[in-house]
Amino acid sequence: MKSLYRWLLLHVVVGVIMAFRNISLTAGLPLSMTSSSLLSSSSSSSSQHQHRHHHQQRHQHHHNNNNRFQQDDHNNRIRHRDSQKRSKLMDVEMLKRDLLSKLGFDHVPDVSKFNKSTSAQELRRKLKEYRMTVDDVNQMEMTTSSSLSEESALPEIYHRIVDNGLRPSHLQQVNTTGGVHLYFPLSITQPDDPYKRIHVHSAKLRMYVLTSSPEAYHDDNRLEEEAVRVSVYQLMPHVISGRHVLLRRPLDSRVLPLSTSGWLTFDIQEAIDDWIDDPDTNWGLQVTSDDGSDDVFRFALAANRRPGSHPDETGDELAFPHVILKTQERETIARSRRSGEISTDCDEDETKCCRVPVIIDFADIGWDFILEPSSLTVYYCHGGCPNGYRPGHNFVSVQTLLHRWKPEDIPGPSCVPDQLEPTPVLLMYDNQGHLVQEQIDDFIVRSCMCR
Repeated sequence: MKSLYRWLLLHVVVGVIMAFRNISLTAGLPLSMTSSSLLSSSSSSSSQHQHRHHHQQRHQHHHNNNNRFQQDDHNNRIRHRDSQKRSKLMDVEMLKRDLLSKLGFDHVPDVSKFNKSTSAQELRRKLKEYRMTVDDVNQMEMTTSSSLSEESALPEIYHRIVDNGLRPSHLQQVNTTGGVHLYFPLSITQPDDPYKRIHVHSAKLRMYVLTSSPEAYHDDNRLEEEAVRVSVYQLMPHVISGRHVLLRRPLDSRVLPLSTSGWLTFDIQEAIDDWIDDPDTNWGLQVTSDDGSDDVFRFALAANRRPGSHPDETGDELAFPHVILKTQERETIARSRRSGEISTDCDEDETKCCRVPVIIDFADIGWDFILEPSSLTVYYCHGGCPNGYRPGHNFVSVQTLLHRWKPEDIPGPSCVPDQLEPTPVLLMYDNQGHLVQEQIDDFIVRSCMCR
């Protein structure tokens, strides 16, 4: 009986094997391949399911990372803005203290004490003088608006220099043999940096004619002429045969009717160029009429004010001869080819070295001792200096590498001012309570660099 069961079982097994063999032969595949395909199909289905699951996990992980990075970036921006606000408040306070110190004060003065000693007439006169200065600057701005585009991006500085009647020792004995001798104490010199140079855009001499001289109307010849040529000369020291003499170089001239009164303007740029290049050549100017007579016009001069009077008491200083200059510091060709000037102002979320503007409203901060202008825009430098960013000189890259090598011993480059310019003219009370015009040199940051 057992033998019969074994035979039947063997017969069934053989039948199954033969059936699979027939299927395999029909499909053109070996038996071993068919059985493995079944296993592979099952395994592939499982693998695809695992792959989809793994991909979904990676996608979710990537999505979570993006959200986290975006949140971190948002938080960093908020922290940067908060840090920038705190830094700005600190820098504004430092700027205010620095400005106050440069104006000659260690604390904000009590302007009420000054107001009591200032008459309304003096206040009106000083405001008029201040507006004259501003008008002169605006007039020069219009006459020089045709500057080249690359030049207009550089700082332009205005100067008003008055002949106050004082003379340096080497000019006190100068005999100009007639005419009016003028002297303007020019303090502008060429910079020490060989790659920079002061360029004079314009230089105008302004003189005020009070009236024609009464003698001119009693001279029949002059009445027939009805006009006279007034010329301006530059006085130039020379040595001739061992003697020091003053030669005259003509600068400008104008034909004026005898009825002339008011302001006259002459171009003296050639003389100013010489004086800036070599201050020792400043021996002043001579103004004379070409017919040899020097009593044709009466000019408002410091030497002619009332004896014993102070200029601030008469208002005559408004009409004193003065020079209006517009100068500009330029880079020479050698440096200009290496680097052009670009804007360094900060964007909203800028973290690298840039220039941050600050508007100081004098009324808001209680600085009533400054009458004009009502506010002042100043700047400070802020931000980091990564390698190669806005290098102020070639050594910056080396300094960055040395700082990475020894950060404890060698400081990295810092964001600092690169170009400076003076403040606008301020009308203010000084520490003696006098109304004066003041201008602070090298106070306004024009651009920032990493140094």
